[in-house]
This record gives sequence, C-alpha cells and structure tokens, in this order.
Amino acid sequence: MAVAAALDALAGVDPKSIDALAFATTTAPYREKQSATTIAAALDLPAEIRTSETGGTLRCGTSALLGALDSAAAGRRVLVTAADCRLGAPSGANEQTFGDGAAAFVLGDQGVIANVLAQASLAREIVETWRDAGDPYVRNWEERFGLTQGYGPAVAAVAKQVLKDAGLDAKGIAKLVLAAPSEKVHGATAKSLGFAPDRVASLLVDRVGVVGCASAPMRLAGALETAKPGDRILVIDYGEGADALVIEVTDAVASFRPRQGLAKQIDARREIDYGAYLRWRESLEMEPPRRPDPRRPSAPAMFRNYGHNLGLKASRCLKCATVQFPPQRVCWKCKTRDEREPYALRDKPARLSTFTADNLTVSPDPPEISAVIDFEGGGRMIGNVTDTKLEDLRVG
Repeated sequence: MAVAAALDALAGVDPKSIDALAFATTTAPYREKQSATTIAAALDLPAEIRTSETGGTLRCGTSALLGALDSAAAGRRVLVTAADCRLGAPSGANEQTFGDGAAAFVLGDQGVIANVLAQASLAREIVETWRDAGDPYVRNWEERFGLTQGYGPAVAAVAKQVLKDAGLDAKGIAKLVLAAPSEKVHGATAKSLGFAPDRVASLLVDRVGVVGCASAPMRLAGALETAKPGDRILVIDYGEGADALVIEVTDAVASFRPRQGLAKQIDARREIDYGAYLRWRESLEMEPPRRPDPRRPSAPAMFRNYGHNLGLKASRCLKCATVQFPPQRVCWKCKTRDEREPYALRDKPARLSTFTADNLTVSPDPPEISAVIDFEGGGRMIGNVTDTKLEDLRVG
C-alpha cells in the first residue's frame, strides 16, 4: 500500500530528485529490518537517499511529516508515506471499524501546492490503545477513560496552540482533518472545536475504516484534491499526545492531478465476505495444497533479482533496442552478448495478452489468476492478477 500511494504521489516527479524517504507504520512486516529500503527499491529511488522509519504510535504518520518538513526546509526533497494494516480481535469493535490504507506526499520547494503556516505537538503519556510484541490484535482500555483523559484534552490543547501560532481562529479554516477512533467522537470533537459538519473532512469509517497512522494523512490527501487556492486546512492527529498543522493551499493546486487519488481508490473498492477477510488476515487456517511445498528463495538469489522483482527493471539491447524481462545477458533477437542497459517498465502502459484461472492452488481469494502482459515499447511479464474478478478480465 505504501508503494502504491507513493507511485501516486510521484506522478510527474523524477524519482532521482528524491533525497530522502520517510515511512510511517505501526504494522511493519519485520521487527528487525527496515521496510523503507524495500519501498525505495520498488520505487527505483537513488541508492544514496536517506531512509527512515517511524512507528509505535497512531500519530507516527504526521510525526513523519513534521520531521520531513525540517529536511525540506534545508533544501531536500522528501517522500513521506504512511500505511497501516491493523488487526482487531474477531467479533470485536475494532474489527468492525479498522481498515487498511496508505497515503504519501512529496515535500520540497518545487511545484508546491500547499505551505505549512504553523505546527504544534503535545506529548501525553497514557495507556489506552496498545499492542505488545506478542499481541496479534490491538487492545484498548475502557473508551471513556481514553477520551476524557487522553484524546479530548490533547486535541483541544494542540488545536488552540497551532491556531494561535498561525494567527487564526476556527472561522479562518476551510477544512478540518481530524483523526478520531469513531464517527461519534469525530463529530463531537469537531463541534467542540467550532467546526460545522460541512467544514470537516469525512472520517470515512463507513467506506474505508479507521486506517491507523494513515488516517490523517489519507484524509489530508483527499482534502487537497478538492481544495481551492487560499484554502487553509487544519490537520490534527492523535496518539499518546497530538500533532497539528495549519496548511495554506497555493495557486499551484489548480494544476494538481493525482494519478489515482482518494476518491477513485474508494470508488474502485470491492466487497468481500467475512470468510475471505479472515483468510486474507491469516486468522483462518486453510487446508494446504496436495503438492510439495514451494522452495523458498535464498537471500543471495533475492539480492541478485531485486531490480526486476521489486523495481520492474528490464534490459534493453543497445544494438537492436529489444526489451527483455527479466533482464538477460544475451539478446534473443540479435544475439548480442552483454550489451544492454537498464530499462524501467514500472510506468509503461501494458496490455493483457492472455490469462488463466487456477482453482487448485490454495489462495485467500480463489481462483488464483495468472496473466501475461505486453508492455508498450517492448517487454513481456508473467504475474498474478489482484483486485479484480475473473469475469471482468478481457484480453486487450
């Protein structure tokens, strides 16, 4: 999800111009291995960039943004991406409201569509929402305690401070982006801050869910998609304290065209049943296939193939311009040996050449669909098809 959001943010941006990458998540796939380097490899960012990772709190998304602002002020161009995939215990309230999501931003001094007028932060030690090292599910203390002693006072204090620093009041804000654990809390808190419902960005619980550290960043991205020059946006995020930013939209927003954007992503969503959800979450054990277990690739093999496995890099022959994927030393067309250059397929349009459905392979979303695609300009790839239904596929 972080890679997909970053690709959207990088539309029209040269990846080689990125100086740093900051990744925020509370659900990193590894406890000891940086995921930011994996994201950088998938995006084909320069190897010399600075990568960093933040987590441990639901406001790590805005914390990463605030940290990146310091780097941007020093002249660096920073890509910030936040993503979360939290688990609530089956049949619990968290399972009903949690969602998965990601958002990404490019910070710098080129093509700026919004400037930060003021920022404020507040730290408040409290145990209300947590997950120990061995916990698969998020746990919560009694809701009223967290709201009255944590969320409410922290949000009110940081909102007051950031508006004071910006020289504004609630009437000077066009849109409020507020992180909250539920629609009820979201509406009540916005009202207490002086915002009418039409000036509050939707929490999207009914369409996306509460997406952890990506909640405030995602809805900020959505607010920017519909913002007008001169609009001011107040962003408030919460997690053992609070972060707040006041952002002013520039004239450049008129030419801002995200590749997908939040609205398109939501409209393209697909409903699944509860059994499929449990399979995707690996909360429901599936019968293994009656086949030998697949061999796990070795670390050296993965290292050699990161270029095409993560970054979709092919090779192009320097003699006849034939594109081959995966990269090959010998051109199949002119038989030239070791005369090639890297060729990125990531942004190239492609057409579906053929596909097949496998009902025997164990999959959380059967059948498993494999396809062959041909890239514009050359190059062919075999892979799995996701986020679609078999009956919706067409060759072409």
